[in-house]
Amino acid sequence: MQFLVMDPGAEPNKPLSAEQGVEMGKFMSESYKAGIVVTNGGLPPKGSRIRLSGGKISVTDGPFVETKEMVLGFAVIQVDSWEEAIKWTSRLREIAGEGETSLIQVYGAT
Repeated sequence: MQFLVMDPGAEPNKPLSAEQGVEMGKFMSESYKAGIVVTNGGLPPKGSRIRLSGGKISVTDGPFVETKEMVLGFAVIQVDSWEEAIKWTSRLREIAGEGETSLIQVYGAT
């Protein structure tokens, strides 16, 4: 089972503390060694939307959401169950501190 883990980040310009950075590095190393991380990365606050309407393509440049709603980072993880995905995501949230992380199953992933 694969899951998309997204951190909307309440404070996009607030970096992790030095201690949090060390703990996050250990956590990421452990999760890669455990084979659960498929990919991860950060996302900028802009992009493009491509829309087909009336047979015509239009492109609209972003940003599209308020900064407080922006997804700052993501990971795709592969685990055996929803419960295991929650366990790993909870550990990530504990290191990152107060806030919210979204967890969504990815269907059809290989």
